[in-house]
Formats: sequence, C-alpha cells, structure tokens
Amino acid sequence: MTVQGEIPVFIIDRVIRTVKRFQRMDVTAGPAKELPDKFSLSSKDFMFAVWANLQKGKRREAGEDCKYFGYKTPYHEKYFDFYNAFFDPAQPIYICCIRHFEDHLLSVQARWPGRGIAYVALRYILSLRRIRLMKEKRPDRVLLFFLDDYKAQGSSYLHEKIFDPLKLKDIRAAVKRAEQGPVNTSAKHGCLKKEMLAGRQKLFLKVFPRPLHDFESLRRDYG
Repeated sequence: MTVQGEIPVFIIDRVIRTVKRFQRMDVTAGPAKELPDKFSLSSKDFMFAVWANLQKGKRREAGEDCKYFGYKTPYHEKYFDFYNAFFDPAQPIYICCIRHFEDHLLSVQARWPGRGIAYVALRYILSLRRIRLMKEKRPDRVLLFFLDDYKAQGSSYLHEKIFDPLKLKDIRAAVKRAEQGPVNTSAKHGCLKKEMLAGRQKLFLKVFPRPLHDFESLRRDYG
C-alpha cells in the first residue's frame, strides 16, 4: 500500500476540472486532433501521476507488490462521485478520518483564525452527511475511523478499521507509525492550538448542537 502525502483541495479541484474539460473534447476534429501522441497515456495513469507528484511531501515510489495507491486531502468525500465514475469499473477505496467537532474547530481556527464557528459548523455537517451517504452507497469500499477512538485504543483500532478490511499483510511500518499516535498538524505548521472553546463558541453549540449530534450519530452507527 502506497499513500502519497496531502494534496491541497484547490489543486485537486483544478485537476478534476481539467480532466472533465478534456473528457468533453471532441478529439476527432479541430485542434484537438493535433494533440501530441505523448498524451496517449491513459487518464488513470495521468491521475496516479498527479497524486504522486503534486502532493506537498516527498514522493513515494510504489513497489511491484503494491495493492493500493492513493493520496490524502481534506474533505476528500466531495470527490466520491467523480472518482467512482472516473475509475469505473474499478471501485476506489475511501478511508475517512473523523474527529469530534470541538477538536476539528480548534484545529481549523489554529491555522485559519478568520474562519468563524458558523462557517466551520456548516461545512462539517455537510462533510458528515456526504460520508454517511458514501457509507450507505458502498459500505465495503468506504472505511471510517474516528480519531478519538484511535487515540484511546492505538494501533489495535486501526487493525480493526483499516488493516484487516484491506487485507494488508506486511504492515510493520504502518503499525510502527500508528503506535506513535496522531500527528499534531497545527503544531507541525507552527500554529498554536487552543485547548478549549471560547464562551461564545460554547453558546453557539448550545443553541445549534447539530454538529455534535451528527458526529455522535455517525460514530454510533459506524464507529
């Protein structure tokens, strides 16, 4: 299994728009017929190259026995329908890491202080709704793990939720990394993450507890 590093959303958005435009082109007439032969590379190979070369970290080479190849991006669930159609008849695997709303909000605001709780809450609710629909549509191809449970149980939790369902055999490196616990992304970017919500944020959630309820509902059904 080879997972490339994180690719920012705006980059994937632009790549997908480009792919969609190319798919709509009539390559039998006009300037399109003059496309160089080098572009005969399959669209799937092109997408794999995007995942490998446009991510922020070091490029990882896939070995000959690589069974799964992918990448990481925030709000990946927004691409569910596109990738299902793009890779058909193959069915992609989606692994979704989900954290409770308070922790999510504090992490977001550590990196982007201007994003208010209402904006973050509505986007969070939409994300959970998409993930639930994904799980209902392709239950065996959408794997969920909840960050709080991972923190509490360690690598054994990932065995149950990720390694075993994927039938991965050589997972020594993954287990070693999992035993170190989750990465503190805010600290990695030099951002100071608050430990508690502000008074107005607590009041907001008291009046509008939907993100809390949606998280607990999803965790109850699929945690």
